Amino acid sequence: MFSLLWDEEPTPEVQAVLAEPFIGMDDAHPMHVWLRDAGEWPQPCYEYTDICMAQWAAQPAIEPQRYEPMIAALLHPEPFSTVTGPDEYQSFGGPLMHFNLTLARHLAATPERYPDDLLARMLKANRTWLSSASSLLDKMLATATVGALVDAHRYRYRHAGSAPLITPLTLGEVSLRGAFEGEVRYGAEVDESALVLDAPYRWLGNLAFKPNHTVNLHAANLFAAAQWSEDGPCATPLARPAATARLLDKLVNPAGVWLMEIGDAAFSGYVSNMHRLALQVQVNNAWLDAANRAQWTSPLTCFDARYQADEERLCLVRNVEAKDTVLEVCAEPFA
Repeated sequence: MFSLLWDEEPTPEVQAVLAEPFIGMDDAHPMHVWLRDAGEWPQPCYEYTDICMAQWAAQPAIEPQRYEPMIAALLHPEPFSTVTGPDEYQSFGGPLMHFNLTLARHLAATPERYPDDLLARMLKANRTWLSSASSLLDKMLATATVGALVDAHRYRYRHAGSAPLITPLTLGEVSLRGAFEGEVRYGAEVDESALVLDAPYRWLGNLAFKPNHTVNLHAANLFAAAQWSEDGPCATPLARPAATARLLDKLVNPAGVWLMEIGDAAFSGYVSNMHRLALQVQVNNAWLDAANRAQWTSPLTCFDARYQADEERLCLVRNVEAKDTVLEVCAEPFA
C-alpha cells in the first residue's frame, strides 16, 4: 500500500523548466498599457476577396496613434504574456489578435491610406510575439495573427509585377518548445492543488493522483511534440507522438493519467498549425513570384491551409474543391 502512495521526483528536464519564472501579466509593460485601451473594432467580413475588401474599404482608416504603440509594445525588449497565471489562467490576447486582424484587412483593402512599410513592420512585430510566446494560448493567437498578415500581403501585391517576399519562418518561430515549457509550469501549479482532500481522507487522493508523476508524463509528451514541431512539415509523419502511459502508470496514478490524456489530445493540431504557417509563407512567396503565378488558377482560395495527407507529407490544396490539384511545398530546414 505504501508504494502506491509514493510519488516520484520531477525529472531533471522538468526541474530545469520549473526553475524558470512564469511570465505572466505585468501591468507596467507597454503591451498591457495598450491592451487596457484596445477597444473593439468592426469586422464586416473575413475573406480576402474583392467583395469583402470593398466592405473594408468603406470603413474609416485606423489612426497611427492606435497602431504605432502596439508595434512598439510588441518589439519591447522585456518579455510579456497576455496570459495571467499560474494561479488564474486567463488570456487577454484576444483584443491584440483582433486588432491585428482588423488592421491587416485595412492594409489589404486600402494600402494607399497607410505607410508603405507598415505591413512589413507589423509582420516583424508579430513574428517577435510568435517566437517569444511563453504559453500555448499566446502561441496560437500569434500564429493566427501572422497567418492573417501573410494573407494580407498576398492580396495587397496580387496584381504587382514584382512583390517583396516574406522571409521564411525560423526555428524559434515554428517551435512550440517555449510555449510548452510555459504549460509545464502552469500544469505543475494545477497539479499541486488537484485532488487535495482534508484529513483523514487525504490518503485517498494520494492513492489516485500523483502530482509529480503526472507532470513528468505530461512534460514528456509536450517535449516530444515540441521536437515534432521543430522537425518540420516534410520530414514528419502526420501521426501524433504516442502518449506513453504504461499499464503501471495507470495503476499507480489513474487520475493523473486520465487528466494527462485529456490535456494531450490535441497535440497534432497545434503542431499542424505551426507547419501550416511555415508552408503558408512558402506558398505565398511561390505565388507572388511572377514566373510561377500562371499555374495558379484560383489564387484567392489556394491558401486556405487545409491539409491533405499525401505520402505522409503536409500539403496545401490549391483549390479545395479540386482534390487532384495539390502543390507539395517542403520548407527548407528552419534556421
